[in-house]
Amino acid sequence: MLAIYSRISVDRENQKSIIQQKELGEDFAKKYGYTFRHYSDKGISGGGKISNRPEFNQMVEDIENGIIDAIYIWNQDRTSREELVWFQLATIIIG
Repeated sequence: MLAIYSRISVDRENQKSIIQQKELGEDFAKKYGYTFRHYSDKGISGGGKISNRPEFNQMVEDIENGIIDAIYIWNQDRTSREELVWFQLATIIIG
């Protein structure tokens, strides 16, 4: 199953909304034949620990539990503003 992760900390001009990020993920999933599950954190910064973002944290748990085997993220900065979190996610994915 494909995880579609979207995040926005604050609404800004020229930024993809949660809805737009979800739609792009759904288009990707449909194009490649994936079933999918949404994970969205709205109003939450990309900085800090994984545990500070409930949906991101749930997605990581679902990856670790074998529910999710692929991830769609519109832009890498939606996952984190900190390299450490990005490397933690990569380590979990690679297993």
